[in-house]
Amino acid sequence: MRTKLLLFSLTLLLGSCHSIDSTAPSHAVLVAQHTIEPEFAVLLASSGNSASWCWEKSGDTGFAELELSSNSYSWKLNDYNSHRKDSSIITLQPENTLTWHCLTTTHAKLVAGLAPPLPVLQIDSTEYTNLHHFLVEMTSPRYNSVVTHWVGEPIPVQVDNFVSGFINLSDALSHATNIWNEAFGYTVFEVNQFIPWGVRLIYTPGMQSPPLYIRGVRLDDSGHPMLMHIHAGDNYSNNHTNIWINRAMVHELAHAACLWGHSRDRNHILWENGPIVDTPSDDEIRAIRLWRAMPDGTSLLDYSLTDF
Repeated sequence: MRTKLLLFSLTLLLGSCHSIDSTAPSHAVLVAQHTIEPEFAVLLASSGNSASWCWEKSGDTGFAELELSSNSYSWKLNDYNSHRKDSSIITLQPENTLTWHCLTTTHAKLVAGLAPPLPVLQIDSTEYTNLHHFLVEMTSPRYNSVVTHWVGEPIPVQVDNFVSGFINLSDALSHATNIWNEAFGYTVFEVNQFIPWGVRLIYTPGMQSPPLYIRGVRLDDSGHPMLMHIHAGDNYSNNHTNIWINRAMVHELAHAACLWGHSRDRNHILWENGPIVDTPSDDEIRAIRLWRAMPDGTSLLDYSLTDF
């Protein structure tokens, strides 16, 4: 039902925008320009330097233009009265819906830089429509799909020196950090025993259920992650469990990177039934890259879900 309503409203918006005389003079223009992270700039640049949109607010409509540069983006809304209440909803509809997600936001978010354009990015998995869809589902638990960055980068990982039977748990976690860093091509997780924030391995003798899990421990005053604990017991203690502890540690670090959900795709390290692969998928890498590149505080739910 939600999809049908959104499609209906977008159809009305397109119709109303197309009925506007584009040659008529503009009486008011809103320009909102913001800098962006280099990684996000690369994603945006792949969709071209500019794009035509239209806007709708409280029944009024007008043309909008998106302009992109190597380090910034800007929205230009023609015939837009910026004195309207900030709480009013603004809908930005792209002319090319195959390239850009429709955006539903507010004047305040637009001006604050919390409404960047989002290109439609494809995904390898057949379980999800696109990268935005996957990222929404992975970050809906805990973060409500609102971009929330760690208090710093890279994320420190305190591995200590824990051994369970024949398995060195600390080595397994250190190995998992290497796997993630190699996948990204730069340091996302850094083994560091002396920083009081980040990810910390906690070992408690005995069997535990689940056998390995991560728990958020501390946030800063703005709700950003400061400390997470990976809890391990003696479930992985013999040589036959070595491959499983390695996969499980990579899985838990995906959660530490803010993908808190579990995937329906068995080829993902976050597969809901437990990982059966050794390394994160390209989908998961790209989702984390997008999450880290988007402005902190941006809601992924502001972007169209009509393809779900």
